[in-house]
Amino acid sequence: MNAELKDKIEQILEEQVRPSLLAHGGNLTLLDYSEGVAHIRFTGACSGCPSADLTLEMLVKEKLTTALPEVNDVVMEQSISDELMNMARTILHKKNLS
Repeated sequence: MNAELKDKIEQILEEQVRPSLLAHGGNLTLLDYSEGVAHIRFTGACSGCPSADLTLEMLVKEKLTTALPEVNDVVMEQSISDELMNMARTILHKKNLS
């Protein structure tokens, strides 16, 4: 990922997107950028939210493609993060020890 472009994307996300997400207990992570496509993952309350697709289109994609002509599309990755899997393993392990 181009470091300069990644910094620009992160700046747009930090200033124009995250405040709205954080107000609702959510957030997002920039996973990758390649060939004009930014790949993000919603976290917190935004992860699995029924309105995530709408938020992606009307907020995230709108802000990034308007501010950065290099960004042609934004794609939401819906795979489970390693952090969430580790948390689930810890919870299940504690239950099995009880």
